[in-house]
Amino acid sequence: MAGEIQLNGTTALTESGGVVTLNNVDSATNRTNLGLGTAATSATSAFEASGSVSTHAALTEVHGISAFGATLVDDADAATARTTLGLGTAATSASTDFVGISRTITAGTGLSGGGDLSTNRTINVSFSANESNVKTAINASGSAPIYACRAWVNFNGTGTVAIRDSGNVSSITDNSAGNYTVNFTTAMPDANYSAVGLSGSSSFTSSDYARSVNGKTWATGSFTFVNEYGGGAAADAPYQCISIFR
Repeated sequence: MAGEIQLNGTTALTESGGVVTLNNVDSATNRTNLGLGTAATSATSAFEASGSVSTHAALTEVHGISAFGATLVDDADAATARTTLGLGTAATSASTDFVGISRTITAGTGLSGGGDLSTNRTINVSFSANESNVKTAINASGSAPIYACRAWVNFNGTGTVAIRDSGNVSSITDNSAGNYTVNFTTAMPDANYSAVGLSGSSSFTSSDYARSVNGKTWATGSFTFVNEYGGGAAADAPYQCISIFR
């Protein structure tokens, strides 16, 4: 008895006189009529078992996931996934644990520079003359200004002169008996400075009581003085101290 078999509303097979005839001779068309997808022609080995992802190859070949993506998909937990992604401990920290780039450093009195922390910042110290904060820091009181010592030296003035210690003094020149020149490392702004001198020894006689330091030459780069004692005779002293103020 003649008849037909339809799949998805389309005639796929017909029968007449006991003979079954395939309506479409093209396999691809028949798969379409049957509603089959491309997986119908794949081998079972190309698929993972249900609920399992055991090989990266199955993911990349069938599912179209990149090789790197496949290494992430099969990670067992979040910690392993973070390691795969190369994340550090900061990835799990709250944003409140960090200082945002909107934070700034503001320069205070006597300071300049600063700015937002999106880049390195420099703070410069620049105090004005007679800066009150500096005076307070060194316990100076009253309204009178303070002036720092510009150079000082303590040296042995006997035999071969030798500096014990100093500040902004490069060397001492022994001109003659009791006559010395103090050479500054950095010159004074002018020669109108005040020089304070002292000389002495660890053992002295009554003639040492009249010992004095007399200035001879004021220059921007040096100061020359004569050490005298007794009746005004110039003489060397084992302790010579000079301080320069401007």
